[in-house]
Amino acid sequence: MINDEKINEKEFQFVDQSNLDREKLNRIVKTIITLENDNVKTRDLNDDEMKKKIEKIIEEEIKCC
Repeated sequence: MINDEKINEKEFQFVDQSNLDREKLNRIVKTIITLENDNVKTRDLNDDEMKKKIEKIIEEEIKCC
């Protein structure tokens, strides 16, 4: 019985972590798409600047949660 409970806890943690990762990924994608759309309209940032912004978005989201 105790072994079954440990297995179920591990499965739950995996599923929970998977959901968190999907949420992070969705936030990252949404933020990058918004940034790209804004930049298409304004042309404020060149390719290198966009690359740096995208890297920063990813790094911050990974560190955040």
